[in-house]
Amino acid sequence: MDDLFHNLVGSLFGYFCIMAILTSINEKAIRFAPVARALLIPCVISLTLGIMFYAYNHQLYGNMSILPAVKQDMSAIQIVKEWEPSEQSTACAVYKNKYAEDESYIQSIKSELAELENLTFSNSTRREDENWGFTGTDSNGTAVQILFFFRTGEWNYTSFAVNTLQLTEETAVQFRSRYENWMKGLGLLPENTEFSIQNGDTLRWDAVPAENVSKGSEAFQQGSVMMQFDESGKLSSFLYQMNWNEYIADENIISESEAYAQVEQGNFEQYIPFQPEDTLYVNQCELIYLYDTKGFYQPVYQFGGYVNNNENSWICQIPAIAI
Repeated sequence: MDDLFHNLVGSLFGYFCIMAILTSINEKAIRFAPVARALLIPCVISLTLGIMFYAYNHQLYGNMSILPAVKQDMSAIQIVKEWEPSEQSTACAVYKNKYAEDESYIQSIKSELAELENLTFSNSTRREDENWGFTGTDSNGTAVQILFFFRTGEWNYTSFAVNTLQLTEETAVQFRSRYENWMKGLGLLPENTEFSIQNGDTLRWDAVPAENVSKGSEAFQQGSVMMQFDESGKLSSFLYQMNWNEYIADENIISESEAYAQVEQGNFEQYIPFQPEDTLYVNQCELIYLYDTKGFYQPVYQFGGYVNNNENSWICQIPAIAI
């Protein structure tokens, strides 16, 4: 839908701009009234989009991807509540990813990795939605790629190698020392990480999970880092999924009961619609966290249950911050 909307707006804008130019050419003079009529719709579109972007840039937090485009039709189904939601409202911490939307971080990682591995990246950026990709080559001319996830600060590097090197105890120690020191030197590896070797070919670092995040007031890290190597011992895969979350503020959130009312109204995202005479059983609710479009880590209620029978599991998510 986003692509269709953007294509429609772009087509309309281009069409009416060309019409304004052709009007002036056909009349062999620039007359205000015909040109104004031709430019009226592009100006309205530009003004509307400008207001939308201005409002988005000035709102405190970003948008949540879990918000539905349209509500679910709940009129033909039955909802059975198998647990009792709490009526209590409280306040929860909100965080922001330290590297979200940080272009300087992207350029820094790209240049530091290029120096470490003797890589040459193209200056051109390939963008896929919010993600930034760079292609390049290693010292042997082999194609490589690094892809950054703009919203979360995560990134991954690959040389597209098919086979991976099975690590001996000696090579594992050598590779761990090399890349662990590199990451620590750049501040990319938290102190509270646990190291392991997976499947005999993958170096892995996991951040120790933070406790009681919703009531916290300090920065914390979460996620993992994984590396693999090709048969010649060169880095072939670098999956950096470490999130650096900084405390922003406490925000009041709605109660479980208020969130459940949103479920009853169908105000949630669901890819497969309910069928007539379905029975939705809701039996649990927990508070989790998700990133919004500005990199803020927000509390969200996640409801769980099943449709008709236990084999058809069901979940939905409702934003928790009180508006």
